[in-house]
Amino acid sequence: GVTSPNSGFIAALLGLQEKLTDGAPPAAGRLYRMAPFYTAPRARLVEGSAVSRAELDPRTAFVLHTREALYLWVGAHAHPDYEAAAREWTRLLQRFEHASAEVSLERQGDESAAFWAAIGGEGPVAAKLAKYDEQYGVGKSPVLEAPAIEVRRCPRAAH
Repeated sequence: GVTSPNSGFIAALLGLQEKLTDGAPPAAGRLYRMAPFYTAPRARLVEGSAVSRAELDPRTAFVLHTREALYLWVGAHAHPDYEAAAREWTRLLQRFEHASAEVSLERQGDESAAFWAAIGGEGPVAAKLAKYDEQYGVGKSPVLEAPAIEVRRCPRAAH
């Protein structure tokens, strides 16, 4: 049969095609935050603000994808799983978005001048960002526990 995808799906595909055809992030770059997920941490695009050091949280890892470079920033208190997820995300960006082949590893407190320039300027990084307190901190794991699901058998219909 013939399928007819909905308009939202078509719009998403066209947006992806445009993004991949250009092959480059916006001039300011894209900042991705590693966040807890069910099987392993996943990358989440930091939205709603310009790429800035004000978005960095020492409890996780971030990937900064610019037209010229790919930076992997690891916070001083980041769980090793967040760094591993960020490394995997850089490989995906290289494969599917034609990101720089070289990844610059930036550890908090030992960042390069190029990283600071790419993120908008050198300066202090907050001890933590309150907006992420639900996801990071003491007792928080990079892997979320799957919610409990109740499975019930359906009674067979009488024939």
